[in-house]
Formats: sequence, C-alpha cells, structure tokens
Amino acid sequence: MPSSPRRAFLVSLLPACFVLGGMAAAARGQDSNAPLPPPAEHVFETKDGVKLAATYLQSTKGKDSPAVILLHMFKGNRRDMLPLGELLQKQGCAVIMPDLRGHGDSTTVVIGGSEKKFDAATMPPAQFGNMVTQDMEAVKKFLVTENNAGRLNIERLGIVAAEMSVQVAVKWTTMDWAWPVLPTVKQGQDVKAVVMLSPTTSFRNLNISQDMQNPQGPMREKISILMVCGAEDRTSVTDARRFHQLLSRFRPAAEKIEDKTLFIDDSLKTKLAGTKLLGENLGVEDLIAQFIDLRLKKPTFPWKDRSTK
Repeated sequence: MPSSPRRAFLVSLLPACFVLGGMAAAARGQDSNAPLPPPAEHVFETKDGVKLAATYLQSTKGKDSPAVILLHMFKGNRRDMLPLGELLQKQGCAVIMPDLRGHGDSTTVVIGGSEKKFDAATMPPAQFGNMVTQDMEAVKKFLVTENNAGRLNIERLGIVAAEMSVQVAVKWTTMDWAWPVLPTVKQGQDVKAVVMLSPTTSFRNLNISQDMQNPQGPMREKISILMVCGAEDRTSVTDARRFHQLLSRFRPAAEKIEDKTLFIDDSLKTKLAGTKLLGENLGVEDLIAQFIDLRLKKPTFPWKDRSTK
C-alpha cells in the first residue's frame, strides 16, 4: 500500500486531467451561470410509520444526472452534508440528504393513528436496521419517481456515507443488488459507487464484514469504492486498510484511471471523523467530487423508464 494513498490517488488522476479535472472545472463554470433549483424539503412516510425528513437538490442535467444520497453520522443530521450536496449539484448531480430515523427532523413515528417521538440516543438497536430496510427504501422510491420524470438517472446512483451510516449504505447496497431481475421492470442493482467517510466494521447491531467479502454480493467486486479517514483515527484506519487489502485481492490492477474502482485515503493529518472531515480545508469534498465524476458521470449507464405499467 502506498505510504500516501491520497497523493497517489490525486497523481493517478493527472493523466486524465483534461477528461476529469478540466471537464469538472468547465462544468462548474457553466453551471455557475445557470440557475440551480433551490433546496426542496420533503417528508416521506416509511412503511413502519416514521416521518422521514429530507432535503433534495434537483439537477439541471435531466436524464444525464447521477443521483447521490448523502448520509450523516450518528447524532448528526442532513444539514451536515449540505455544502457537499451543493458542490455536487453544481457539477450536475441530483442530491438527496435524508435525516435517518431518530436524527434531525425524523423523530416522529405514527403508531395506531397517534404520533410518538423518539431519538437516536435512546431508540432500540433494531431501529438502526430499519434505517436500511425502511428509510433507504423510502428515499429510493422518491428517486425512482424523479427518474421516471426524466429529472435524473437512477442507474447512476451513488452514496456518500459517514461513520454510522457507512453500515447503512453497505447493507442497503447489498439489499439493492439482491432484488430479482424481472422481465418487465428493473428493481435494483442501481448503486454503482459508495464513498465511506471513517468506515468501521460495525455500529450498534449492524456489521458489514460479511457484506464486504460475500462473493455473491456487490461490495467485493461490483461497486466502486472510495474510503477516506483521518490518519489519527486509528479505528477507521485499521478497518479501512483491512477492507482495502481484502477487496484488492478481487480487483485486477487498472492501467487506466477510468478502470480503477477502489481507492483509499488514510493520510489526512487529523483525528476528525465522519462528516467532521468536511469543511476543514482537507480536500475531502474535491476528492469526493472527482470520484463521483470518475465512477458515476463518465461511464455509460443508459437512462431507463422504471415505471410499472
């Protein structure tokens, strides 16, 4: 493993600077002159009755637009991801930032017609699993609706997750790829890229060890992955390096940057973790934007109508 993975990643982009860096800069310049849709606030009700708050940043690129889900850390909220979301929107992405259950404005559940409050600090461990099976499915349902309206391309779906939500992202990606392929409609296999800020193996009752190495699952070989953590965050560094070593065995060395699907940056000189890595002039936002350009915007993922007829 390189002694400075972040520098190695950035250097590896240099041969493609006109493709990625130049186009990204040009896109930022073009988009800065075009009016971007303002943030839109939504509330989705999950199947188990949680009122899930989310902020949506619509793209101006229509069917060419990647869709990116930004997930906050434990005891955080969707606003922690807003500056990153605005950057990705300027680069042509449709971005949705939900408050996962028990966090932010997603603290109301309807049971038997009555509303009850709950929060992350006291909610049962099983509710963290429900972030995967309930919250993420509600977000996906909304994105499919936007896809069918021609406002994004659900085939270009990515997730940026931080700390606790890395477990949610990995578990849900595994779930998304497990949907059976039907002859008339495509149900899943949409997630193509995952960014993990301060990844760890487990959180509460969620553990992603099996997901990361399952030969039938998507994480081992099918999903493009970028892992970022502070060099002084020993737990995340240990787990990220272990995941990188594991996954490297199953991914052939790429001669071209366009073919590379696995990146790690554990060289940031900080003990900050999760969303706290953002907004600190560490270059993490630009790194994520480059990765999204490389793995979601450049590859060919044709738009498809996902309506059930």
